[in-house]
Amino acid sequence: MPLIVAGVAAFGLAVSILVRRGGSSAAEKNAVDIADNVLPSLTNPSDRDESAVTDPSPPPPHPPSRHRWRPKALAIVAGVAAFGLAVSILVGGGGSSAAEKSAVDIADNVLPSLMDPSDLAAPVIGSRYDQLASDIQKTVTDPNILRVTVWQRSGVVVFSTNPDLVGLAVSGAKPMVDSAFSGKAQSSVGIGDAMPTDSSQQGETYRTFAPIRLQPGDPVTGVAEVVQPVPEGSGSGLWSAAKLVFSVVLIVSLVWLWVVMVTRRSSVT
Repeated sequence: MPLIVAGVAAFGLAVSILVRRGGSSAAEKNAVDIADNVLPSLTNPSDRDESAVTDPSPPPPHPPSRHRWRPKALAIVAGVAAFGLAVSILVGGGGSSAAEKSAVDIADNVLPSLMDPSDLAAPVIGSRYDQLASDIQKTVTDPNILRVTVWQRSGVVVFSTNPDLVGLAVSGAKPMVDSAFSGKAQSSVGIGDAMPTDSSQQGETYRTFAPIRLQPGDPVTGVAEVVQPVPEGSGSGLWSAAKLVFSVVLIVSLVWLWVVMVTRRSSVT
């Protein structure tokens, strides 16, 4: 029964739509016939109002806002600053990367081939020290290597090319030693050598602490500290200043761009 009622209602709705559409079509046909045939035969061209036919003039263009240049200019400034920062990092870090690589090579290849486990257990002294120091001097021929020092986990120097350092425990170097014992080389630029009895070098030096493994895959049993002159492009020189300037410009321009975009969006809404 409900299906029958629904079908009858749908049929009635369709019929009403068709009937109404037929009537409206006939009425529309009469109106079009009057516009096409009757009125043109009764009106003259002089009766037309030409002013009503003229095309409306387009609205005057909006004057360009003096603030529209800001987002583009700020985006350009941010892009230039980001590019300059990337270049200063890549170029300025090239010297320090080479110096650290040289230090890591000494820790990975030179010292494991010359040192025994006993050399890492206690400070090396006497004839064993003389032999080891001579071997390292013959093997490490890079004139930029100022000093090679080997540390225990406790922070005690077990070997150094400066014999006055052997047996010392320097608390200032302990954080770098601990970090290198975790398996990753650490480098820093410092004033002097941070070693109270090593006065051979004055001014800034580049110090790398690298882990020593006597055999590949073995745990870290010591840390090599390799001291070199500060590489060109590292430290507090020109490239460091460039990094700072580009970083500040990049941050300021990005913040300013964000403020401008938020302000414009608020004014539009």
